[in-house]
Order: sequence, then C-alpha cells, then structure tokens
Amino acid sequence: ARFGALVTEAHVAIERFDQAQAERRAAEERRANLRAAKHELCDRVEALRGEDTLEALDQARGEWEGLVNRADATEPATVDVSDADLHARFADACRRATERHANRQAMTQTRERLGVLSQEAERIASTDPLEDEAWKQVSAEWTSLVDKAENLDPSIPQRFVDAQSKLEQHAAERRAAEERAVRQQ
Repeated sequence: ARFGALVTEAHVAIERFDQAQAERRAAEERRANLRAAKHELCDRVEALRGEDTLEALDQARGEWEGLVNRADATEPATVDVSDADLHARFADACRRATERHANRQAMTQTRERLGVLSQEAERIASTDPLEDEAWKQVSAEWTSLVDKAENLDPSIPQRFVDAQSKLEQHAAERRAAEERAVRQQ
C-alpha cells in the first residue's frame, strides 16, 4: 500500500511538472507572439508616409496600447529589457512619423506659397510703372523659400524667372531712355 501511494504521488508530481512545463511553454509562446506583434507594429509605424500618416499613427498607438494591456493582463510580472527596447523603438518611430508628416505639410505650404509668389511676380512684371517695393518683397520671400522646396512644379520657377527677366529688360530700357534723355540735353 505504501509503495502504491508513492507511485501515485510520483505520478501526480510528474503530471504537475508536465503541466507547469506546458504552462511555461504557453507563456513563452504568448510573449514571443506579443514581441513579434510589437516588432511588426514598429515596422509599420517606421514605414508610414503620406497624407494619412496621423490617422494611421493614431490607429497604431491604439493597437500598441492593446498589446501592452494584453501583455499586462496575462503576465504582469514579466517585463524584460527587450520590452523596454521595443517601447523605446515604438515611441521613436511615432515621433519620427509625426515629424515626417509635419515636414510634408510644411513642404506643401512652401510649394503653394512659391506658386502664389510666382504669380505675383508675373503680375508685378506687367505693371507700369514698376511696383519696386512690391517686387523687393516678393523677390526676398521667393529667395528665402525656393531652396526649401522639393518636387516643385517646373512651371512655377519658370514663371518667376520669366517675370524677373521681364523686369530686368524694363530696367535696361529705362536706363537706356534716361541716358538718351541726358544726351539730348
């Protein structure tokens, strides 16, 4: 009877050990799946570009919180260095995506402003008499913005250059007329 009790006790211990091992493997698999999901989410945020960046970023943040909450609910005591590294990577990816979006908006505004300035330059170039002060303001703003613009429609700088050439031609004609007038006196 005593031997039978020891055998039963050994079987129970083996079953508990096997169950503990299975639970440990399941927990490790859950952690691995969560890490993989976090890596994938970081990759997605790092790749965000375009007009819908902020909406996609909000969605990704919501998914991230869901992953963090899921991890905390299943295993609150198991936060390791890789989790902290992933959290830092995600936060950095979010910050850079926000910066890219802001830069994209600023670039769009710069391109739009240069378009308006080129039209204003064209208008000024066709006025008589020349609006000198208006031209100086338009020219100064153009100069300050043009090097900041990427993917600018080629017609915009061409319009400005054409207006500038027209103004230079008018200035040369005025100087020539003034010189003729001085010679005739």
